[in-house]
Amino acid sequence: LFIYACGIGNSSNLNMSNSRALLDGKAKLANQISNQVTSRMTDFLEDLGGNNDDQVRQASERIIKSVSKETEISGYKEIKSEFQNIGSKFQTYILLQYPIGEANQKLYNRIKEDDILSNQEAVDAALEELEAEINMKSSGN
Repeated sequence: LFIYACGIGNSSNLNMSNSRALLDGKAKLANQISNQVTSRMTDFLEDLGGNNDDQVRQASERIIKSVSKETEISGYKEIKSEFQNIGSKFQTYILLQYPIGEANQKLYNRIKEDDILSNQEAVDAALEELEAEINMKSSGN
């Protein structure tokens, strides 16, 4: 499974318009990856039970930040690009694709490595759910 982002760039120079669209698309992908990691971590914490203490919450925040920074968007693929003339300027649109399974795998690894989260009572069941999602998305590629 993939996430997608469309970058848009404007310039009087076609190459600059293209570069701006690519940069815009990458920024949007990075934001979506961060949101996906945060969402998966929230699901994981819910699976552990609603009464998470401060240590567990702090560990989860640390992991979210770590995975979000660690996940590079270098694995993106440019699916399509188009440009149009608007007066004397060019407007470029670039559609990017990123396999979200890579970010989920890093999240899974970080949770397993974390002393606080890996020792929680319901961690095995919660990790199984995340692992099933990773495997499902990997087989769907």
